[in-house]
Amino acid sequence: MAAYRRRTYRRKNNGPHGAGTVLALLLIVGIYTTAKDAIQTHPYLVPLLGALAVLIMALPVGVWWYKRQRIKRLHAAYDMANIDSLDGLAFEKYLVDLLRRKGYTNVRLTERYDLGIDIIAHKDGVTWGVQAKRYSHLVRAAAIRQVYTALNRYKCSRAMVISNSTYSRPARLLAQDTNTVLIDREELSRWIYETRRVKQ
Repeated sequence: MAAYRRRTYRRKNNGPHGAGTVLALLLIVGIYTTAKDAIQTHPYLVPLLGALAVLIMALPVGVWWYKRQRIKRLHAAYDMANIDSLDGLAFEKYLVDLLRRKGYTNVRLTERYDLGIDIIAHKDGVTWGVQAKRYSHLVRAAAIRQVYTALNRYKCSRAMVISNSTYSRPARLLAQDTNTVLIDREELSRWIYETRRVKQ
């Protein structure tokens, strides 16, 4: 019975609340009924009342969207707190699973003592060399140089760095010059949220 209640709760929260929408419609009907005579006398009120009706109808959607974004932020904060507690190897293994859920194939760790690439993954005909950086401080340009210079050794065609942190400005500039994809804390959080929705 508890499982059934949880599933029902999720279904109810998949969209704007029905009761709010009904109340909005009733409010619009009430306003129109009250202002009907005024509309006939003053036609210029029609666009104003139309705008008011749209605003009232949008209110339940806005409330639903705000609640959804708040839940998303809470889940992301919880997940990132767990990731921050991982050691380097556990973080790499977590990324292997995450990349698979993101649609990458043949995802594998390189040797324990890598030379700039921790993970190799394939997607859409591209072989990616991925450097994992679980940091509590800024990821600097050295990480981009490491992964980019290791592409030939691991027979990869594109470079990516994934971190639970953020990147310094020189790191971002070097990534642009080398066509290296940077996944920072915010984007990693988005990946986690998206793959959880697909999994559910």
